[in-house]
Amino acid sequence: MTVYHLLTEAEPFSDVDGGAISRWVANTVRGTECVVACPNSDDSWRFPRNQILDLPDWRRFRVYRDALPRGGRFLNYMVEIGVLNPLKVLVKRLSDGDVVWIHNRPWLAVRLSRITRSLGVKIVLHMHNTFPVNLTRREILVLSEIPIVFCSDFLSKQTKDAYPGVLQSTYTLYNGADEQRFYAETKSEAEVPQIVFTGRLVAEKGVHILLAAMRVLSERGVRATCKVFGGATFGSNQMTPYVRLLHKMKPDNTEIAGYVAGEELARLLRQADVFCCPSAWQEPFGMVITEALASGLPVVASRVGGIPEILRYGGGKLVSSNDPEALADALAELVASGAYRERLSKEAQSSFRAHFTWRHIQDRYLQILEEVMA
Repeated sequence: MTVYHLLTEAEPFSDVDGGAISRWVANTVRGTECVVACPNSDDSWRFPRNQILDLPDWRRFRVYRDALPRGGRFLNYMVEIGVLNPLKVLVKRLSDGDVVWIHNRPWLAVRLSRITRSLGVKIVLHMHNTFPVNLTRREILVLSEIPIVFCSDFLSKQTKDAYPGVLQSTYTLYNGADEQRFYAETKSEAEVPQIVFTGRLVAEKGVHILLAAMRVLSERGVRATCKVFGGATFGSNQMTPYVRLLHKMKPDNTEIAGYVAGEELARLLRQADVFCCPSAWQEPFGMVITEALASGLPVVASRVGGIPEILRYGGGKLVSSNDPEALADALAELVASGAYRERLSKEAQSSFRAHFTWRHIQDRYLQILEEVMA
């Protein structure tokens, strides 16, 4: 029996250019005999090459998909045809008892299940983002028979509310952080505490709200700095309209420092004093928060989506989203008190070790896999 983890057509298996799904797969299945099927890869995760299946046509399918008209039977028909060619290398390898663990693509789980059912191959769908609400009745019927894994209880409930009584087999499986890479270091009391953000520079991540809050702190005379690390896409410092807006609106106490990843990102987190996650949407989870907790950083985050599930064990402070004044108040409270930061730092490390190491995540993953195969 082989488990194939199929990344999305837009997700390279890379510690540098890959996103949260690549990170989840690399850390969760490491040490197992799973195969990672992906549009492209590099050696940055240091995986055995015989456990990586590159599907270059799958990468090209992204362009094909985006060129199609939206919605309707024609789209479904064209996707059904188009998805077979990019994945034929994977399908030819499948045999009785195998599992294809599909990440973030419900429509693909539907279409592949029609092919693999006769082969004795099981499909698992793993949702890291919001479930689409425009599925056809036929697609919903197929998905009702597929085990579905969600990255948070919030995402699971959101989906079940959208499709009441439909999903029969669901699980929650959190994200984690690498304790060998992300860890806390003893550092001297900062004269000017540094607030840090890491993540994609897109509107839903709320970086503009953080910049507005930093301007409020500046106007109040609060001594603090902020560094924003990230790009519009993973591995990129592309100057999108939103990124240009951020550069234009940033106050003097804030630096937009560009995209970083891997060991460099971990080092920069250890140098910071407070982590901020100002999400402006229903964030399903927020892996960056687990990395901050592992690094011993007190967290200030929006009370949205699955974020409260991460911070319910301590280590952070929740605020209303889309509210720069409330965010500034919470940041100012942490900036003003080294003792408060130290208390939340200890809570953060304790919470991480108890719930969010990759060992915890892998144990839960193996438990779910065993239940799926039963």
